[in-house]
Amino acid sequence: VGRNMPFSGGYVRRHLGRPRVGVHCLLIEICRGLYLDARRGERGAGLPSLELDMRRVIESLADITAGQLAA
Repeated sequence: VGRNMPFSGGYVRRHLGRPRVGVHCLLIEICRGLYLDARRGERGAGLPSLELDMRRVIESLADITAGQLAA
């Protein structure tokens, strides 16, 4: 896990996020090696685990309140 490496995602955040009006943006970059078999160009063995992890992230984000974001 890294923050702002190698890309900062600045374009996405600047054009989609508007935190002052309550529109927040989160950019998550995922290494293809975690879910893709690059040799065959097919889903890799790690895809089920990544899917579960991403579900957990989304569920956690869904529990965040507007008050928490403003803090």
